[in-house]
Amino acid sequence: TELPETGPTVKSGLYYLLPVVVLIWCLMVERFSPGLAAFWATMIMLFILATQRPLKVFFRKNGDLEHEFFSGLRNLMDGLIFGARNMIGIGVATATAGIIVGTVTLTGIGLVMTEFVEFISGGNLMLMLLFTAFICLLLGMGLPTTANYIV
Repeated sequence: TELPETGPTVKSGLYYLLPVVVLIWCLMVERFSPGLAAFWATMIMLFILATQRPLKVFFRKNGDLEHEFFSGLRNLMDGLIFGARNMIGIGVATATAGIIVGTVTLTGIGLVMTEFVEFISGGNLMLMLLFTAFICLLLGMGLPTTANYIV
């Protein structure tokens, strides 16, 4: 199998960079908060996904404009549904990690663990590293990889 040429491929998908440009513009020039900048970048991406097919049909003058518009909306909805289904696992992992972090914070066991590691290691950095690795392993047991990074 041959790869397509780089130039035409980049030109055909250049409009996908528009949300990134909007995100950077909102952050750097408009000084929006990160959440608001991400919101506007997402809105631009949704607009692109909904209007990409109808605009191609309009400028190429082939195909049914109305059919392509609804096809674009259908693709957008399918993508949103697919993304929501994929987020279930990440949401559960994040919630689980939040419970563990909350428990460690609320009970104060985090400070106890750090004092324990410092006391047992006697200032030896290698032992500190090993004990910390063991505690991380213990706290991360049963969690998916994504949640382990949070814990």
